[in-house]
Amino acid sequence: MKTLSLALLLCAACAPAAADELADAQKLWDNKEFARAFQGFNALAGAGNSAAQL
Repeated sequence: MKTLSLALLLCAACAPAAADELADAQKLWDNKEFARAFQGFNALAGAGNSAAQL
């Protein structure tokens, strides 16, 4: 049970960081900095972020 609680806590802690990185990549895209945006989206997609994969 402790392992499950720790896993859930770690997932919850990582979610806001991924959301910020996704927002940063989207801002780059909106500013037409496509190469840098692609790098951000690609890193997030490789880590399993479904929004970045889209």
